[in-house]
Amino acid sequence: MKSHIIISLASLILVSSPARAGTLEIPGPGAKLSGIGVISGWKCDASGDITVRFNEGEPLVMVYGSERDDTYTACGDTHNGFVSIFNWALLGDGEHVAVAYDAGVEFARSRFEVATTGEEFLSEASGQCLVPDFPSTGETTLLEWSESSQHFEMVLAEEPEEPEEPGACVSSAQETAEPLADSSSAADAGLWWTPFRAAPEDDYNAAWCTAQDGQVEVRLLDDTRADCVLPAYAVEADFADKWYEAIGQAVHYARLLKKRPGVLLILEQTRDCRYLSRLCAALTGVRVQGQSIRVWTTGPVSCQSL
Repeated sequence: MKSHIIISLASLILVSSPARAGTLEIPGPGAKLSGIGVISGWKCDASGDITVRFNEGEPLVMVYGSERDDTYTACGDTHNGFVSIFNWALLGDGEHVAVAYDAGVEFARSRFEVATTGEEFLSEASGQCLVPDFPSTGETTLLEWSESSQHFEMVLAEEPEEPEEPGACVSSAQETAEPLADSSSAADAGLWWTPFRAAPEDDYNAAWCTAQDGQVEVRLLDDTRADCVLPAYAVEADFADKWYEAIGQAVHYARLLKKRPGVLLILEQTRDCRYLSRLCAALTGVRVQGQSIRVWTTGPVSCQSL
């Protein structure tokens, strides 16, 4: 009788052992997911295929047995990880439920949310955005869209530094209190100032870029065009109210051309000075490959030195 009791206790210990433990880490409870990522977790001593089902759909078979040193305490060994690549956009926007199974027996579940671009795979799209105070206060990070991962990826995270040159965000034309009367006086001052007239963006850019001995509308490898290419700069020209778009495009051109990014802001009305101030404020502390983003202005309006 004693031997039977010992065997029964041993069986109970085996069934309740942590070696049977497991978890679904991605997607975890309350997770917010998008783009292309992974389904992952770990399971001690899998009895069969590890599978995951979303919203009671078809089971997806995971690759099981990857090295996970962090599971040794729970499992007594380290070959317990499971993983699979997945496009979260396939689930659509909203809340979903994931359930993980070992040989058809549930061992973990989570409820999570997905946000999509409205397409299962977004192609021929581009974009950038600046995130202030990330990853820590005083730092600014640039995010750029990656088609392959269907995410905005971090491409810049630099410590704030002192400006490398006085007035890096204020061109010499800006420092003139009154608008220059005509292009001849601008030429005498070594500047270019567009006469008082409304003109297309391309006209402003071409006049300014030519005066700098730059190349206008340079086609790049990804079939985009840099507005003006100078020996050391790749410049994006934009009207003042589009200052935020100009930053991302300038950085994109600079990366492709391996130059420093620059922005040419077109000032046509006095109120455009507010956009110049916003641009300069946004660029404070921002560095691309260790260098600040240079700003010039052109147009019939001159702003006071900032």
